[in-house]
Amino acid sequence: MLNEQKHDDGRRKMPKMRCPFCHARLLDVADAQLKNQSELLPLTAASHADYILECPACKNKIALSIKILHERKTAPAVPETVVMTSVR
Repeated sequence: MLNEQKHDDGRRKMPKMRCPFCHARLLDVADAQLKNQSELLPLTAASHADYILECPACKNKIALSIKILHERKTAPAVPETVVMTSVR
């Protein structure tokens, strides 16, 4: 009887993103807002990519870009100019 029960882990209700070439299901997104902020493009047409994926159905390379990662301006990790002075 346990084998006959379907276990729903929540993925059925998650928004899906599809391959831009063959429209096969490529990945599940945590919520609709993140789906709206994400973009799947052919690798040759993408100006930048956060992840490079391969469609399991058609084997084409796909660029995943998450827009919210690029919207905020952040300070560089290392200051641009570091002036070293010696005190004698």
